[in-house]
Amino acid sequence: MTAGQVTIHGHSGRSLRGIKIITGTVVLDGDNPTPIDLSAYGAQCLGGIVSIRSVDALGDGTTAVTCSASGATLNVYGWTTADGADPTMVASAIDTTVVDFVATVRA
Repeated sequence: MTAGQVTIHGHSGRSLRGIKIITGTVVLDGDNPTPIDLSAYGAQCLGGIVSIRSVDALGDGTTAVTCSASGATLNVYGWTTADGADPTMVASAIDTTVVDFVATVRA
């Protein structure tokens, strides 16, 4: 996978009271946020859950991810520590972090 690439693993297809569930993977693109366009599945992204896909200790790379919804887009933010000793979180510019997501969209 390359920076910014989104792969949809599944979607609920049918909606439950107008809501669909979308699952997938995105590689952070080094900007904050990395946008995931979900307009093919609904008109409004309601929110999501994101998690770094890794089996190793996170170390000095991207150590946390968060997300927010805007229109039909789920925006994924990567965070890292300022320098290995300072615990202050800053925007991550790393473009290789693989993130799994679950999003809900309104049809």
